[in-house]
Amino acid sequence: DALHIGLHCQETNTAALNTPAAAKDDPGIFDGDYVSLLFETPDHTYYELAVAPNGAFIDIDRKDGTNLAWSSLADVATHIGNDYWSAEIRVPVLDANQVEVDPDRNGIAGRKLTANYPWFFNCVRQRKRGGETERSVRYPIGEASFRDPYHFGKLHIRQRR
Repeated sequence: DALHIGLHCQETNTAALNTPAAAKDDPGIFDGDYVSLLFETPDHTYYELAVAPNGAFIDIDRKDGTNLAWSSLADVATHIGNDYWSAEIRVPVLDANQVEVDPDRNGIAGRKLTANYPWFFNCVRQRKRGGETERSVRYPIGEASFRDPYHFGKLHIRQRR
């Protein structure tokens, strides 16, 4: 009933982590260090969840621009170690066939992720130090933007038995 994602970010100097956002839904998160997950479901294009090392996060419905009123209902936990920081994200998946989903206000709209109904995604990490910005992108498109759903990769799942 949920998608669980763990991210591990190597960092040589965790004391220099740049975390200007301190609260949920603070757009200032994009001015510092963060990881961002972007999801497209068969029924909806597309969502973004960004998490900072200090645990601040923002969830955005990007279908028609920037809808900050939407909530993913995600649970987020972060940890800062000696030479890394990590994020664990649990995104509830509400099956539209079983639960009424309001795509403007809560939850991921679309069918649960299956082989027949795949989701597509991208993942980016941003580091900001002084005036320099460094990004690592799972599915780069050769431009400064990583938010083009046309270039997202297919998300594969493994079910526990």
